[in-house]
Amino acid sequence: MQYTIKQHEEANSIISSWVKAQSLKMQRRIMPEPFKQIVNGKTYNNSTAKKITSFHFYNDHEQYLTVDESLYINRKGEYFLCGEGMERTPYAAKMQDCDDWMRGHGILPLTLKQVKEWFKIRCLEEEMEDALAHSA
Repeated sequence: MQYTIKQHEEANSIISSWVKAQSLKMQRRIMPEPFKQIVNGKTYNNSTAKKITSFHFYNDHEQYLTVDESLYINRKGEYFLCGEGMERTPYAAKMQDCDDWMRGHGILPLTLKQVKEWFKIRCLEEEMEDALAHSA
């Protein structure tokens, strides 16, 4: 089954609700590597965590929907997404002094329930069981 723009927009809406629920603000521009961020008093670092899987979406006609996400688990067993995206994604960053949005990036902590939903909404369900079994 092909992943469609409509599915992508619906998935972005769900992930945006997770970002909003945690009152997260995305940082402007391209994500540096390695990337470390403090979120709600906890430090998340993609260079010390284990990468479980990644998701990438790009469409020539809808470049504003471009997304790169990597799912990680840290030493404490906490899941998080390192995400980067364009203006119409959960990772868009608000520009200073205007109402426009631009490419942004950030870390989004996830519960196990959200991780399972992320696999589903990104059409990665076939990977889920194996990926989570090897992440522990």
